[in-house]
Amino acid sequence: MDNIPFEIVLVAIQVIVAVIVVGVMGLGLYYASRLTQIYQREADISSMMFEHSMFSRFDATRLSASDVIESIFTHASPDFFIRVDNFDFTSADFTLSHLLDGNVATGSPAIDLLRDFTANLYIGTNGEIRGIIFI
Repeated sequence: MDNIPFEIVLVAIQVIVAVIVVGVMGLGLYYASRLTQIYQREADISSMMFEHSMFSRFDATRLSASDVIESIFTHASPDFFIRVDNFDFTSADFTLSHLLDGNVATGSPAIDLLRDFTANLYIGTNGEIRGIIFI
């Protein structure tokens, strides 16, 4: 019993090495996952900062009616609304005459070209800009 066979010692060493290798691989995967999460968070922050800078001219500023019309044609979409006088434009499917004269069929208001509007951004719960509100 004092002599341990060589094969048992060899198997024990292989098991210990395998456990160490699996442990090192597990740590590597854990840290790779953490780095990916950090990178994703940083990418989300930079994307949000870019988006906010893109719409900064609409953040609590006074704009002319032509800026309102331009924003309807350039930004209105099903995912991004432009609200003017409590009417939400969710597409650019309006002609200039509809915007200036109003559209009875859709209920859109007439936009007065001599009027100035106060623009505010509508920011969703996740910090994403979801629309522009002109008052």
